[in-house]
Amino acid sequence: MVNLWDQWWNQIPEGKLRGLSEIGITTHWIILQYTIGLITLAVVLEIYATWKRNKDIMEMAKVLSRVAIVNFAVGAATGSMSEFGLLLFWPGFLELVGKYYFIPLYLEVFAFFLEVIFVYMYYYTWERVGPKFHIFVGILGTLGILLSAILIMSVNTLMSYPPGIQAVYDPVTMQWQEPQYLLYIPAGAVIPSGINYVAKGNNQILISSSELRKIIDQDPELYRQILGETVRQKGIWWIVFQSPGVAVNALHAIFASLVVTSFTVLGIYSWRFMHVKEEKKPYYLEGMRTFSVVGTVTLVIQGIIGHEVALNAIKYNPEKISALEGKSSSIPSISDLPGVDPVLRILSFGTDWKRKHLPSYDSIGSDDYKPPLILHYFYYTKIMLATALFGLSVVLLYYLFWKKQTPEWLMRITYSTPFVVQLISNFGWISREAGRKPWTIYGVLKVDEAARQDPISLWFIIGVIIYCIVLLGGLAAIMWYLFKLKEE
Repeated sequence: MVNLWDQWWNQIPEGKLRGLSEIGITTHWIILQYTIGLITLAVVLEIYATWKRNKDIMEMAKVLSRVAIVNFAVGAATGSMSEFGLLLFWPGFLELVGKYYFIPLYLEVFAFFLEVIFVYMYYYTWERVGPKFHIFVGILGTLGILLSAILIMSVNTLMSYPPGIQAVYDPVTMQWQEPQYLLYIPAGAVIPSGINYVAKGNNQILISSSELRKIIDQDPELYRQILGETVRQKGIWWIVFQSPGVAVNALHAIFASLVVTSFTVLGIYSWRFMHVKEEKKPYYLEGMRTFSVVGTVTLVIQGIIGHEVALNAIKYNPEKISALEGKSSSIPSISDLPGVDPVLRILSFGTDWKRKHLPSYDSIGSDDYKPPLILHYFYYTKIMLATALFGLSVVLLYYLFWKKQTPEWLMRITYSTPFVVQLISNFGWISREAGRKPWTIYGVLKVDEAARQDPISLWFIIGVIIYCIVLLGGLAAIMWYLFKLKEE
């Protein structure tokens, strides 16, 4: 039996630095989801309310924009914290990305300008301009937010699917091979002897990760020339936006934000429904109906997109899937339960499931490519919580629309949805990010090579955790107050 915590924190280097970095990223992600979700849903609700002339829905749109403006300010601050953390903690990563893949991060600055200007304008022009112009302003703000998300996720996806990556797993033979990349070499460049590669013509080479890393060790200047030539030949747009999985991964992050926001607001409205005077209950009942529908629909769509994300991982990051599904004899695994494996193969391979298999964790050729097995339990906790949340939403819809009444026990369960949906989202984020470890850029740049070398005190990490918890608690209190503003 493998020691799961030891494998996670000690097998993969820079445990304290990764932990410190994760604090900032997680804090920002918790807030960022609402940054995307609140404004997007506010604009959608305003469009619907204008069309249907529904005053309650319009009031919901105003409430969401009011909460969004405070959340947005804190999100911008924590985003700066994450960016400084990236700069200070992972200079090796920024050196590589800054030289060859900087375009999406540069464009994100302009997307951020767009969202800052029009998100604030959207809030401050309520009832000061005509409805069509106000909706137009909201659409521009939403566009800026979504563009920022897409550009950031394009860089994040590139870390899992570097330029030129080839499929590394054959589900029929169950053979895993080391990652290979199709790259370009400059004309006249000479690859050192002892480096194995396949010449593909037009200065293209197919080279494995270990052979590429030999070039990095022996001739780093040649490695930089290869990266530069690949960028010149294929173009930065191909490298960034045609890396496998960019579209589905960006959509996955966006819909995660919509799901989290919808179920958070649903939980708040259900609590308010049970604690306000009788004359105010119709408004909150309408809110519960609205956000239960939005939450259920976005949760289903998120499940479909997540399936596509998993299919990409099977093809290009099979070690991640093998860890998430617990395909190892070293741990008790949910995938070993009777009947589970055929279902997984049907979901993964469709009608061809009988002759195809998911990758085995134990068959991975090198320990360098093995993510921590504890991810299996994070992943399945996320799956079970998401299933429970979907079941709750279906039951709630039944009572709200069919029975036209909601029992008290169901309302009290619904109070938990803001916390449950945050657990689902963050366990999913952990599974995604730790799943590619020990690589910062899969097969190319290791964690310890990207990291700075200064020692970090455990007490410093604890202090940062406490600070972020206080920050999030204060933000939650302010947002809660804004939801009930003007009620009394």
